Amino acid sequence: MCDTHREQIIGLKIRISSEIAKQSNTTSFDALRGAVEAANACGLPLSVHMPDFQGSLSELIDILRPGDIFCHVFTPQKGILENGSVSGEMIRARKKGIILESACGKGHFGHETARKAMELGLLPDLISGDFTRNTFLYEPAFSLPYLMSRFMALGMTLPQVTACCASFPAERMGMKGQPGCLKEGARANLSVFERRKGEFMFTDVLGDTVTGSEMLCPFLTVLEGETVYRAPV
Repeated sequence: MCDTHREQIIGLKIRISSEIAKQSNTTSFDALRGAVEAANACGLPLSVHMPDFQGSLSELIDILRPGDIFCHVFTPQKGILENGSVSGEMIRARKKGIILESACGKGHFGHETARKAMELGLLPDLISGDFTRNTFLYEPAFSLPYLMSRFMALGMTLPQVTACCASFPAERMGMKGQPGCLKEGARANLSVFERRKGEFMFTDVLGDTVTGSEMLCPFLTVLEGETVYRAPV
């Protein structure tokens, strides 16, 4: 299937949470090793839904390859925290080349986890929403500009959050210099935002809040050279 649909399939994903492993009559790491084997056969990266996995973070890092992804990395559930602090193993994960994806989703983002990780320099590589019809325009994920604004409230700069949503994902998809950048010859897919000033509160899945001083509000969207959205003036 991967060979047949090579242009559409750019990676594989597995959920290794304890609940899913038990329902599937396997273990988190047995399933993960099978997924890595499949990803190797396809020559593709693997994204791992990590909250509440069975086993140790150290072994999880051992199994994964450079370029694989920790999805929902800032989960308040079992993940990168050990005894309330970010595991030192995460430094090894970063050095190994494992990608950190926020993927807020419905229940997989905690401000405390994100703060502690970012204090150690473990910023997300990818900012995403893990959107479905049950999460898009609903707290805590709401929208991608909203999540970008959340990470700015947590201390990241606009260039940093933009790179996490544009140039770095394009590079990982093998499309560097095509989408996700502003230069002559690149695909004309553009988002223009108003940096609206004020006091904005963001709430995570545990009810913990953080307050930011600006919100990115969509102003103009250009898709393949055609304007498809313009905010009312």
